[in-house]
Amino acid sequence: MTWAAGLGQLHFTAQAHHCAALTSPDTQAEQHYLAALDLHADGNDFDRARTRLLYGEWLRRTRRKIDARDQLRTALGIFDQLDARPWAHRARTELQAAGETHDPSDATDSP
Repeated sequence: MTWAAGLGQLHFTAQAHHCAALTSPDTQAEQHYLAALDLHADGNDFDRARTRLLYGEWLRRTRRKIDARDQLRTALGIFDQLDARPWAHRARTELQAAGETHDPSDATDSP
């Protein structure tokens, strides 16, 4: 993480936290996900959505399904906006696994 911070570019530090979250024990992973999301705040939408997706997956695996749904819904919205279909599909699948029962993309305008 030190090398990324030394570059002075938030994107690299965010990516370092993202990777650290994936490789850290559960007791440390969340702090890295949150740090990455803070650093992604004004950055690349795709990277932010990927971090939210992975954080949501982690939350679901740690049985925090309500928290997971918030992260996964946000990730899905960004992926849909970016037309990143494989990533949107993955987020949608994770939302269902987290107990999401309504998919707004299936809604129709007919009565």
